[in-house]
Amino acid sequence: MASLAAGTILGIPPSFNLWKIFCSLIATSTLGITFGLLPLKKIKELEIVEALKI
Repeated sequence: MASLAAGTILGIPPSFNLWKIFCSLIATSTLGITFGLLPLKKIKELEIVEALKI
């Protein structure tokens, strides 16, 4: 929506490339899941009190 408003104001038509949107969603999801699971594996092996200190 913001790109449509900015494009209208500036006189530049916005262009949407669905392939780029799809690739960026896959890349950011993969990074988020990866860097979310790595600390989880490390904390899973610790005792509860030690995990809460981290």
